[in-house]
Amino acid sequence: MAGKLYLCATPIGNLEDITLRVLRTLKEVDLIAAEDTRNSIHLLNHFDIKTPMTSYHEYNKVDKAYQLVEKMQQGFRCIKLKIGAIDFEKELELLAHIRRHFTPAQIDLRVDANGAFSPADALEKLHRLSEFQLHSIEQPIRAGQWNEMARLCAATPFPIALDEELIGINRRDRKIELLETIRPQYIILKPSLHGGISGSEEWMELAAERGIGSWVTSALESNIGLNAIAQWCATLQPALPQGLGTGLLFTDNIDYPLHIEGDCLWFHPEEQEPDLLNWLKQ
Repeated sequence: MAGKLYLCATPIGNLEDITLRVLRTLKEVDLIAAEDTRNSIHLLNHFDIKTPMTSYHEYNKVDKAYQLVEKMQQGFRCIKLKIGAIDFEKELELLAHIRRHFTPAQIDLRVDANGAFSPADALEKLHRLSEFQLHSIEQPIRAGQWNEMARLCAATPFPIALDEELIGINRRDRKIELLETIRPQYIILKPSLHGGISGSEEWMELAAERGIGSWVTSALESNIGLNAIAQWCATLQPALPQGLGTGLLFTDNIDYPLHIEGDCLWFHPEEQEPDLLNWLKQ
């Protein structure tokens, strides 16, 4: 089975300043690579995370970067990297390494900060990131800072996509208020977190009316949920790459005729779909 690499933003000061998604990832992966294991062990102990840990630092980062290059050579045209997890200068070096091997015409690069930047330094970091001709950055600062995010979206040198910012905003009037206040370039929709397909379509409709783009991602659904999201997403005939591969994270998942081929998720109707009742009884 092919391995997966997750770059997770972890707190610098307050240990509580971390997302539930990052905690879940740290608990579920087979190995954690940290820049300084002496510091990271305090975080793992605080949250009772028992995952084995190894070091990732300036002396071995080239070997790690080649793992990403190998994935790109398998045919993926869009790569998303988590940033904010290690020293920012080293993250810039990693992006520079990728760009030396792949031009923007060959690979779209997206980065996801998961709110790791502060409002004070976010714009300066965005300008430095823009040197690598990135497609977009997700959630550069923590959700809930609408005015600060609006200023970033107005001044950013490349597109900003809102992700966690949308969670919990369910009323139509509040969706309109958020979009008109922040005016992002993109929004990212996880149907499981936004009232299903209906809630996501409302977000897309309101965004499109304001010239705001969007794409769809899954959110740790099983293959049943992933299939539903993928089938719906296909009806939208999206022009941008979507993010629908998270079903591979499960080790106990129901078999389904879904296959990743190159950088696309395919449904094979000639394959038999599972007997859900029998599967549930097992």
